[in-house]
Amino acid sequence: MDVVYLANAITFDKKLRAEMLGSSASKLFKVIPPLVHRLDGPYYAARFERDPRVEGSKPWRAKEDDDVYRINRKFACATVYQSKWSMDMNKMLGYTPVEPVRIIPNAADPSIFHSNGRTHWEDTPHMAASSSSSSDTRVRVVTSAWSDGKRKGYDTLQWLDSNLDFTKYKLELYGRPSMGSRFKNVIVRKPVTSEELAVELRESFDIFLTPSRLEPCSNSVVEALASGLPVVYQRGSGHDELVMNGGLGFDVKEELPDILDRIVDSYTSFQGNISVTTIEKVAEAYSEVFGYCYREYLKRKPH
Repeated sequence: MDVVYLANAITFDKKLRAEMLGSSASKLFKVIPPLVHRLDGPYYAARFERDPRVEGSKPWRAKEDDDVYRINRKFACATVYQSKWSMDMNKMLGYTPVEPVRIIPNAADPSIFHSNGRTHWEDTPHMAASSSSSSDTRVRVVTSAWSDGKRKGYDTLQWLDSNLDFTKYKLELYGRPSMGSRFKNVIVRKPVTSEELAVELRESFDIFLTPSRLEPCSNSVVEALASGLPVVYQRGSGHDELVMNGGLGFDVKEELPDILDRIVDSYTSFQGNISVTTIEKVAEAYSEVFGYCYREYLKRKPH
């Protein structure tokens, strides 16, 4: 049966990259099926924390990115990026993907991440302070970080721990337990399942904060938006394309207290501007690319 394959960037599987690019590849892949190649990163930014806009003119490149584009040239019938930002950063490093190129963002599973049953802003403890049974009426902000690397914005969280008004805001971080000992005010939460996290996003939080940099298409932002949370984000990556008018971006961490206040002051407006790509639209977009590759394959297939 004729099929079309979808492959992720293959940056993490060193053995498979070597096999696909080695001299024995022709034996391993005697019949090359249509391959839609979903690219990421670039690894130059995601792993090595280098910004192509700042350092792209320098000669150094990540070997992982070089290998990925050699595979792309050799096997791909079409290329998919998760965001325009990711595509632009790859091209800025001099990489040329196989055409046609499509930008298809990620989407959340609507059976898990959704805003159905979410508490209205007017009824949250912060807004209904006088009648709320909760003793904690602060605005509830949540973020996540599994690495304290520079790209993940850990420095921003450290700054907030010392400078945010914690009489007004409650900031919780889903991260490694070891991070808990490093904060005085930020509360570190243990990892939970996607299903548990989805309930927390709907019932326990008002704003999602993402201080990470150089992100192609953050799944945590996608899930937060799908759950009805306005997002405060670090500008200059795929965040901009996901959030649009459903939140506010910041350039430097010192802007954050004012930006959080602006979200609170116009909360329902930001929440009403949230727009998320549905998983159905994502599936349809991939289906169109698969269809193109299959038709091209039939043209070349021996009869």
